[in-house]
Amino acid sequence: MSRRRKKSSSDEERAPAPKPLTDAVIRNIGAWADEACDGFGLVVFEVEIQHPWVIQIFVDRPDATPGKGVTIDECARVSRYVEALLDVDVSVWPNYTLEVSSPGIERKLTKPRHFELSIGRQVRVVVHQPIETRNVFEGVLVAFDENVASVECAADDVVAIEWSNIAKARLIHDFAE
Repeated sequence: MSRRRKKSSSDEERAPAPKPLTDAVIRNIGAWADEACDGFGLVVFEVEIQHPWVIQIFVDRPDATPGKGVTIDECARVSRYVEALLDVDVSVWPNYTLEVSSPGIERKLTKPRHFELSIGRQVRVVVHQPIETRNVFEGVLVAFDENVASVECAADDVVAIEWSNIAKARLIHDFAE
């Protein structure tokens, strides 16, 4: 059984439903994040848009190493910069949520640029199609050239993984160190 709610005078006072983010606004958010990071000596790792109107910006240092990532204060500065631009853009719904943070020590690697920035680090790569009967490879990312990730899984065992065969990948960290 369905029930209909009777309209009240407060219905007219409610804010209209948010319109979806347009491609232009999404491009602007990425550009604003890049501007902010350039100004603070950081790099944008990823911009993710969640529905409805949750904007996640992951920032890092260009030379990030474990334990030497961005600080809360740096994330707050980037957040304030982007927030000021979002607030004056009339195409942005006023009730957005903006989250600025580090991508984390065991971050996902979702773009070729992420692999390029991670050379020399420990990775875990899951492939769509098995390579030599294996679907999961852990080791040091020794190279990323022409959309091929080279992972040294053991001494003298380097596996070349085509970008198109990578299902998911992330950095791995030995927390015992």
